[in-house]
Amino acid sequence: MTKDDPNNEASSESRPTAKKAKGGIDVVEATDDRLVERLRERFGDAIHSAVIMVGQRVVVVAVDSLAEVLTYLKSGDELKFDLLLDVTAVHRPAETPPFELVYQLCSTSTLERVRIKSGIEDGASAQSVTGIWRTANWLERECFDMFGIVFEGHPDLRRILLPEGWEGHPLRKEYPVEFRENRWVADTLNIHALPDDADFSGKVEI
Repeated sequence: MTKDDPNNEASSESRPTAKKAKGGIDVVEATDDRLVERLRERFGDAIHSAVIMVGQRVVVVAVDSLAEVLTYLKSGDELKFDLLLDVTAVHRPAETPPFELVYQLCSTSTLERVRIKSGIEDGASAQSVTGIWRTANWLERECFDMFGIVFEGHPDLRRILLPEGWEGHPLRKEYPVEFRENRWVADTLNIHALPDDADFSGKVEI
């Protein structure tokens, strides 16, 4: 029996076609995954896509159904993804929607993992999951601080890395990486940018 034999169970026709993600990583449609099947059965069109990448499920969910899906993943009859490892986001200004929320979940009993993604528009908000996992409190605050994404229902949504009153969100693509004068620094620390033609000669003793 050759690999081209139609009766060969390992033939390429019997396997999902692998795609290449950015960086050359193989991405395969999660067509026979039981967890994905349960999610599709329960949430229907709210499950936009599901793939296997680097041995891990990546499921894209409608943002309006995000909290409901995450609740189910934590406490469903067959599911116990009881550990929220991370909440972060990706900013791609040229795409629609330009933001993508990312939730990394783990089951401490089975050690299975699943990554849940959801696209979100600039200026839109997502439902907080602090009522599902207490660890979401600081993770959502960091996402708000770095990307400016608002989480409705968060008990204390404010900056966590940068001070209140800071302008901009550093992980947005339009945020400049080079130094620029910041109003918070000038007003709070009384530090102002010096003019380009400032004369420092004779000001430092060696």
